[in-house]
Amino acid sequence: MTGIVFAAVLFSAFLHASWNFLSKRTAGDFTVMWLSIVMWSLLSLPVFLYFLVSGGFDGRSLVPLLVSVLAHGSYFITLTAAYRSGDISTAYPIARGIGVAGTGLIGIFALRETVPLAGGAGISLVVTGVLLIGTSGLLRRGHARTFGLAILTGAGTVAYTVADKFGVVHTNPFLYLGLLNLGSAVLTAPLVLRRGRAALGACWRAHRLRILLISFGSGLTYLLILWVMRIERVGYIAAVRESSVVIAVLLGRIFLKERIGYRKAAGILCILAGLVSLRA
Repeated sequence: MTGIVFAAVLFSAFLHASWNFLSKRTAGDFTVMWLSIVMWSLLSLPVFLYFLVSGGFDGRSLVPLLVSVLAHGSYFITLTAAYRSGDISTAYPIARGIGVAGTGLIGIFALRETVPLAGGAGISLVVTGVLLIGTSGLLRRGHARTFGLAILTGAGTVAYTVADKFGVVHTNPFLYLGLLNLGSAVLTAPLVLRRGRAALGACWRAHRLRILLISFGSGLTYLLILWVMRIERVGYIAAVRESSVVIAVLLGRIFLKERIGYRKAAGILCILAGLVSLRA
């Protein structure tokens, strides 16, 4: 993995952890997430239209795009439900761990991506670290539901990551992301609009700054990932992205006073060692 790709994925990991932390601070309110998706679509509309007119949409990206829209819709719903159910330092690592493990395996066995020994060791260390962090609170009362929701979130991550790997081959990443966000917003709109316009307006007034930050963070995060997907192996990308788990755990400790025990500390060390191996 080249230095610029590694740096881009690490930066996206920081953004991902940050906007997930903000989502947790809103108690996993799905309306906040939905408004963030809509906001990114509105803010990026001029650039989206430019790429649509200048380059057009390649029909070969349609099926991957539709799969990704469904997977993203599921991902956003289960992610916010997991944050309503439990700690970010439990839900987030499990979701990311399932995502990197599943994506890495599909990359190797289905997409025929070659992974050298050091790369395989790095991916394994990252997965081990993420699972150590995520399962550290599993036996605590009430965490089984959080664990289950996080697994479903991870499954959604695997589905949309693999689909998008194929989708961005033929279509500009910015255009592809714009259509993806639009489709996700339309798909999940009934869950939000049934609450009525008054509730929607109240949510915007209460959380507008967080909505804008989540919108920018989530949009830029995945735009970077779609770009590097065109030039790097999906298994490597998924593994380096899991550095966001360390950031999320630290944010949870500093601002939410969530506990970091021996298992979480060991998991952090495994992830850092894995990242060194992947960059080598």
